[in-house]
Amino acid sequence: MIRTAALAAVAAVMATWSMPATTAYARPPGMRPSYYMWLYDCFAISASTGTIDTVNVLQSATGSDLELIGTITPCLRPEPLQAFGVATYSATTAVGDAAAYQLSDQATQPYQKRVPVKPGEHAACLLTSETIRLACVSIGWVTVDDVARPVVEGPLPVDSPLVAALPVVDMFRSWVPIGPVCPGCP
Repeated sequence: MIRTAALAAVAAVMATWSMPATTAYARPPGMRPSYYMWLYDCFAISASTGTIDTVNVLQSATGSDLELIGTITPCLRPEPLQAFGVATYSATTAVGDAAAYQLSDQATQPYQKRVPVKPGEHAACLLTSETIRLACVSIGWVTVDDVARPVVEGPLPVDSPLVAALPVVDMFRSWVPIGPVCPGCP
């Protein structure tokens, strides 16, 4: 019981570190922001695992996206609002986005996550927190018709210096009702 409370506290602190300032989102009247929490870190018990099986490069008029597809096997059964993330890394910074882990009776779950990628970014990783990378891929760039386009070069070790930057991950989920119009809300 104490270990579960400690894990929840660690997850809450880690989620707080990655929360964007609430001023970044226009607050609708009677609503408050809701944030995802990272999947639990099981420390020495066992580790969550994940794969990047396929990476699709998607081009649009506004830029390039990477779509990562694979599986995640969490070390503990996830709870609602727990999330994984995908981050992209440049030489000095990293940014990412979280997505809800799909709850199921199956231990291993497929995922599919799309993130924007910009010139200068050289890697993308599957995360279960800002500091836990489950799998990474290397990204190169080619110029086609005077436009820089990403090319996936292959797997990259999760401890590579190329992915050492601590990513800033958007953990925003949605707006939820507050106040007297929402019985049971805080």
